[in-house]
Amino acid sequence: MKMAVEWESAAKKASSGRLSEAQARAVINSIMEHSGQDAITFYKAREWFQEWLTDKKNSREKTTAAKYGQVVERFLKYLGRKADSGLGNLKTSDIRAFRDLLVTEGRAPSTVNLLIAKVLSAPLSKAVRLGYIPVNPCAAIESLKTEDTEAGTFTLRQIRSLLAAAPSTDWRGLILAGFFTGQRLGDLARLRWNQVDLTNEMILIDKQEKTGVGVAIPIHPDLLDHLIKLPAQDKPDAPVFPELFSKSGAGRSGLSETFKRTMTKAGIKLKKRLEAAGPAGRGRNALSFHSLRHSFTSALANAGIPEEVRQKLTGHRDKDTHKIYTHLDFPSLKAAVDAVPSIRLGSA
Repeated sequence: MKMAVEWESAAKKASSGRLSEAQARAVINSIMEHSGQDAITFYKAREWFQEWLTDKKNSREKTTAAKYGQVVERFLKYLGRKADSGLGNLKTSDIRAFRDLLVTEGRAPSTVNLLIAKVLSAPLSKAVRLGYIPVNPCAAIESLKTEDTEAGTFTLRQIRSLLAAAPSTDWRGLILAGFFTGQRLGDLARLRWNQVDLTNEMILIDKQEKTGVGVAIPIHPDLLDHLIKLPAQDKPDAPVFPELFSKSGAGRSGLSETFKRTMTKAGIKLKKRLEAAGPAGRGRNALSFHSLRHSFTSALANAGIPEEVRQKLTGHRDKDTHKIYTHLDFPSLKAAVDAVPSIRLGSA
């Protein structure tokens, strides 16, 4: 009788528009209590996303968690008062409107697709698995059409010009490492001597910053020659490029901008392959430090190195790559890297 009275009271309030969300939750949990069950957890959107972020900070790299946090905070700010209502109140229209806002602010379609399909969708998918919401509102969002904005590659002559224009020994070494290992700017700038085995001629990156994948790369003779000439270090964990180790990749004084200035000094034109579309957008140059990664891969391909070996060396990670991975011994990898042309003056 007590339960019936509660339900009747709640129904009357609902019919007159006076039933609050908190009162509705109390009625549902009253039913669970009278049935001998645990109370149901009801999340507000802000509570759930923040709890999910906390879990990510404990389980992922700090840089990745920080990027996720920026997206989530931007989404919650966009929701406004709705962020403090029930998680189940989020609709596909909310996600679509947020997606369209990111586009109007100037973000590239490929970036927006990633933010929706990976960052925002992840916490909502987890909420579905745990039974907090019936469906993921991101699931019905169509991907935006993306343009082909493939980055370019450097010629051997351009790489020699970059080395000649390098502002320091550390920068010269970083450019050599970029071309002869195909690794990303951040991973190479943060390289330590305990990751470099000069005896066995190998560089080991335990966990790539972007993918979390470990990769072992044989050292090309040109790069080996440079590393051997560097001053000896007493501490195994000392940076290989100490001048660059603590610098950020982004920003006006960051590594990427310094590399752009080096390109200009080397006589390499900065040609845009994608213009910024708005205040939050970011232009893309046809050539950048990342192009050294493309150049390495292209040099391997031009030397007839099989795709599976190229992917093993660069550390690409996706389901298609995993399907074609094979167990490759070190001599095969060393032969592949040695097939990359030398950039010493007088070489082909």
